[in-house]
Amino acid sequence: MKRVFRKHSERVRAVAPKDRFLEFHPKDGWGPLCEFLGKEVPEGDFPRLNDTKTFQQIFNSGQKSNRIKKIGIAVVVTVSVIIGTGLMWRRTMEKLRSGCMRYFFQLASSELPYESYSLKAL
Repeated sequence: MKRVFRKHSERVRAVAPKDRFLEFHPKDGWGPLCEFLGKEVPEGDFPRLNDTKTFQQIFNSGQKSNRIKKIGIAVVVTVSVIIGTGLMWRRTMEKLRSGCMRYFFQLASSELPYESYSLKAL
């Protein structure tokens, strides 16, 4: 990839008219750019938004927001599971009280011998 970029840059340097071509590096500041454009040099330093410190700040703030999103998702899932479990428990208890499952619990709590539950009789 670097080779392609360098080859392209060399081609542009060779083809572009010298009076219309400026090879600019941000570390050079406002001077060369303003001179080329025929403008006055503005007050203040040249903005450096792509330096290591700024990049790390932007990256770290993104990492923090990703962590916050993941924690939020985990909380939502946990609360949903708790609510769902509670609703299922409530519904089960209502069925027990209404008698739909009373037969099952009577059978399970009966004093029938273990052999009567086995599949040997079938």
